[in-house]
Amino acid sequence: MNRAGQHILISGKPSTALPLLEEALRIGAPHATITRSPDLDEALARIDAERYDLFFVDAAHTNGGFRDLMARIRHQGVEAPGVVVTGVDSDVAGAALVREGAQDYLVRGRFEPALISRTIRHLTECRCLASAVALSEDRFKRLLDSITDYAYSVIIQNGKVVSSWHGPGCAAVTGYTTEEYAADPYLWFRMVHEADRPAVLEMSSQIIAGRTPPPLEHRIIHRDGGIRWIKNTAVPQCDRDGNVVAYDGLVSEITARKQAEQKVRHAAHYDGLTDLPNRELLCDRIRQALVRALRHGRALAVMVLDLDRFKNINETLGHTVGNQLIRAVSERLVRCVREDDTVARPGGDEFIILFADLAGEQDASFVARKIQESLLKGFQIAGQEFFLTTSIGISLFPAHGADEDTLIKNADAAMYRAKAEGRNNFQFYAPAMHADAHKKLFLEHNLRKALDREEFTIHYQPLIDLVTGRTTGAEALVRWQHPELGLLFPMEFIPLAEETGLIIPLGEWILQKACMQARQWRESDFPPLRISVNLSMRQFTHNAITDTVLRAINMAQIHPGLLELELTESMVMNNAESTIASLRELKSIGVHLSLDDFGTGYSSLSRLKDLPLSTLKLDQSFVNAITRDRSNAAISRAIIALSHNLDLRVTAEGVETTDQLEFLRGLGCDEVQGYLFSRPLPAADMTAFMQNHVR
Repeated sequence: MNRAGQHILISGKPSTALPLLEEALRIGAPHATITRSPDLDEALARIDAERYDLFFVDAAHTNGGFRDLMARIRHQGVEAPGVVVTGVDSDVAGAALVREGAQDYLVRGRFEPALISRTIRHLTECRCLASAVALSEDRFKRLLDSITDYAYSVIIQNGKVVSSWHGPGCAAVTGYTTEEYAADPYLWFRMVHEADRPAVLEMSSQIIAGRTPPPLEHRIIHRDGGIRWIKNTAVPQCDRDGNVVAYDGLVSEITARKQAEQKVRHAAHYDGLTDLPNRELLCDRIRQALVRALRHGRALAVMVLDLDRFKNINETLGHTVGNQLIRAVSERLVRCVREDDTVARPGGDEFIILFADLAGEQDASFVARKIQESLLKGFQIAGQEFFLTTSIGISLFPAHGADEDTLIKNADAAMYRAKAEGRNNFQFYAPAMHADAHKKLFLEHNLRKALDREEFTIHYQPLIDLVTGRTTGAEALVRWQHPELGLLFPMEFIPLAEETGLIIPLGEWILQKACMQARQWRESDFPPLRISVNLSMRQFTHNAITDTVLRAINMAQIHPGLLELELTESMVMNNAESTIASLRELKSIGVHLSLDDFGTGYSSLSRLKDLPLSTLKLDQSFVNAITRDRSNAAISRAIIALSHNLDLRVTAEGVETTDQLEFLRGLGCDEVQGYLFSRPLPAADMTAFMQNHVR
């Protein structure tokens, strides 16, 4: 049981007792190194210079001053147990020696080796236990220092704070020390965040009244100026008469939890892309605005905005560019409204704006125009310039609804009417719009089955050469022979097909049918006729358009030169780089390319010369007033001259009168189409028409 290598010191005047002690030690602790020191000062010097595990001191050696001796030894940092050798055989005397600092005592004449061994073993175990306790206390202290909780106690007299004590952990939480709190009883109250002081004072009032309040979470101002969140739990302490004389509490820092909760709340109420309010937060703000509007007799407006043809950008340039553009739009919208208004993004390319405290419809119209003008200024994203338009629907309280759901639903219906009216405009809600919305749902449901049911058909409108008067081609125009609604024209279902993605299979079907018709006319010994087919942007970008076109040409086994593809200028100008590459691919296989609706968008003349076009189509909006409006006539003349300089053929759309025809012939237009010659015709009627106008 004895530890090998123990170093033991015996200090005392020479006597017959100490040699006996030394002999007993050598038997009871055979592995120990024993040193004798007859002089007390020498013993103290040895203790100071060397490390001892145990020392024995003769009581007579201290002249009764054992307490002073132990104080000197401990002052030197010696922690080894000390045993006193005394001649008094009394438990009372022994206890007195222990109180003076001894760990144990031995009576002279009782130096049995077994007793000495037990004494050494006991003192060694006590020392190990003391070391373990010291280590545990040190670890516990470090643990307490690391915990962001601390206890406090406040003394109250006559309902007022007279002193306070804050535990050691207060510095970590607040930046102030226990001593600073003790010197200033009201320091803690001054640290409370101004907005939370009423709640804290209410908590204090409850405590002073003898009630135990629930834990309070509030903010404090740290010494460094930062804001910290704490959970404050307090319990009143009463005297025998029931008077509150103090209260004890516990402060726990919860800043990290509060910050995490704030992030969760923010994510639940704000759009992750734009940081605008989401639909849930918007609806809450509409409800609050409705209460204020009712109270003050004011109007409010809800606007639903949808970016026109935005899906084309996402599909062509990818969602990274699309997301950058959405963020840029959101920033511009926020600048268009007042600070108290709300711009929200429910998702996609749709935004909803709440305008509170409006005088009426005129205010909403003014803001709608402001928004549209703002978006028309263009956006620079990823080295490209984008021009956006938006369709806006507006509902007003109280005229168009009395709750948030109704107002948003009606504004949404008005937005779809704006799209149906040609986009880039705004519409106020009208009850008839719900009928249109139901019709749209009905058409969408039927549209998904129409291809399988073979309800679509192609009509052809002839293209007339102005020099020869002969039919040189035909534009393929799809119609939907709906079993209940009758014959539907493209404007009634093509936008819906684009919105739902059904334009992809429908567009490929139109392309294949038109190519097959070109083959049938060729096999009927008609001269080669150019078949013109319109492409949508989604069809153009969804898959490799060249593969789709080649597949249709090969299936029909026609020459590529019999096919002309029409694209709108907005398709080309918004995605110029990628579009030009695809157009050049198509041009290389022999397909003709036409630019439709020229002059109605944002064409760049410098970009126009880079396009591998064959034909430029003069929009019917110029043709309609060409003989009455000098500006239209001048624009048409310039377009035709520009096209010829670029070696492009010009086709004028919508020719309905002989005056228009002769005017266009005078301008040198190459080709025309319109009701003056023929409406779009089914394939059989078009064949009959060509019998008289081709050969």
